[in-house]
Amino acid sequence: MRWRYVGSALLLCTVPMFAGVLAAIKVNLSDASGKNVGTAFFAQEGNTLRVYLNLTGLAAGKHGVHIHEGATCQGQDFKSAGGHLNPGAKQHGFDNKAGHHAGDFHSSVLVRADGTGFLSFSTSDLSLTHSENSVVGHTIIVDVHEDDQKTDPDGNSGNGLACGEIPQLKWND
Repeated sequence: MRWRYVGSALLLCTVPMFAGVLAAIKVNLSDASGKNVGTAFFAQEGNTLRVYLNLTGLAAGKHGVHIHEGATCQGQDFKSAGGHLNPGAKQHGFDNKAGHHAGDFHSSVLVRADGTGFLSFSTSDLSLTHSENSVVGHTIIVDVHEDDQKTDPDGNSGNGLACGEIPQLKWND
């Protein structure tokens, strides 16, 4: 088994114990004060990206989550991350007839009264591979409000509450 650290993230190069996993990245999420509030884990299995979000210490309620096009998490509301990853120039949200951004997540994360939340899903809209829909070199943001899945450009999910930088990787192709 080979592990490689890339900045603050961990890249899993080969993982024999996880059958079918081609690559994986773990990203730390921080609030605006720099406090660690969870992790995002991305695992590539064929054409499917599995996403696992584990949060702690956040306000109770539903919070939108998106992959943003920018590479940095700076400022009180992480505006440095730019808009949602959207190489297809589509509208926002899975309920939008014009299509959804690649960086849109199908559901918001529910944070319980104790401040913890977990979200797990699979998608073929994103990847760890060298492609226009790669999460690599971008950011993941947990928003203040729930995503309404239709309002362009951000689902009325408000400012960023937590952010994680997904590091650039060197591709071998």
